[in-house]
Amino acid sequence: MRACSVRRDVPWWLVGLLLLPILGVPAVAYLVSESLPGIATLSLLAIAVQGFVRFARERSTEGGFSAGLALALAFCFSPITVPFALALGASTVFLARERFRDEPSAVPATVGVVVFPVVFVIAAWTFLQWRFSGAAFATLVDSPGFLAFPGGVWASLGAATVTVGLGLLHAPLYLLMAVSMGIREPLPLIGYLLPIAGSVVAVWTGLLFTQVSTTVLFTLLALIAVPRRPRRGLVFALAVVAVAQLALGWLWPPTSPGFAEWAGALTRV
Repeated sequence: MRACSVRRDVPWWLVGLLLLPILGVPAVAYLVSESLPGIATLSLLAIAVQGFVRFARERSTEGGFSAGLALALAFCFSPITVPFALALGASTVFLARERFRDEPSAVPATVGVVVFPVVFVIAAWTFLQWRFSGAAFATLVDSPGFLAFPGGVWASLGAATVTVGLGLLHAPLYLLMAVSMGIREPLPLIGYLLPIAGSVVAVWTGLLFTQVSTTVLFTLLALIAVPRRPRRGLVFALAVVAVAQLALGWLWPPTSPGFAEWAGALTRV
């Protein structure tokens, strides 16, 4: 029933337009065809952020559970989940303190709702790697480029910031929803913006997270953040920006290792 109410309140033509930046651009097709675990990870991270926003906006314990479980499942696909889990966990501490000022003992339980599932999965996976390979973090250590910091730590941080910044420019829907959410609900905006920091850390530390990945993640987050009953002005803005992002995806696509070769191979077919 809840899903049906969402579909009724958002015009059908707007739903179609909003799906085009995901279904109608080559960058997403590349990610789906070359890395199905990658698109699964990004989708689960978007669901986790949605749950966290519900947790912050509606004080929904169910939203916190959804965020925690989605993070745990996302880690099963990729270790890039770790910086996002750290960011959401730190923000949960802040929100829990604000929410339970008169009940300090409730803060650890609230944080545990979001953090425990992913911590448990990470700990279990680390133990299994240590047990069978002799190295607790074999997956990360064997990843090419992990903690390599080409050009130095600060130069790598600057390059990661530029990569994520370009991903943001390729996802104007995300920026639009950030402005809309900031006007309506400043507190949930914290959770909505945390993936920016998580993305910078993921790229900086050398995890497999590219400009294409950031663009797809930010677009998914924007779609999930669309309110159930958008006002007329927001409906118009979403339609215009969705078309603009679709055009941007074709005229100025995001870049990542392998994407140019993949696109070139398609044009030669």
